[in-house]
Amino acid sequence: MTADFSYTYWITVTGSADIKVNKMAIDMEIDLSEQPGTPSTEMAPNLKVQKSDITINPDDLDITLTGSLVAKIASVFIPLFKSTVVPLVIK
Repeated sequence: MTADFSYTYWITVTGSADIKVNKMAIDMEIDLSEQPGTPSTEMAPNLKVQKSDITINPDDLDITLTGSLVAKIASVFIPLFKSTVVPLVIK
């Protein structure tokens, strides 16, 4: 996953984040059935996702930050990405 970011605290830091997920768990419950097609009367597939849960351990992520000041202070921003941004993307 690649994303551009901008973070402002006292100064504004912009850059790009490349996130590689090495390991994750996906739990899904899917129902597959048929339904009448529209406008024809032929049967068409009907797929419903009843439940989905994605679990990613922050230790299983490789994050590379590039940009303005990021290369010099990346060690400060990587834990921030792992603890705040990645869980929000998963939700």
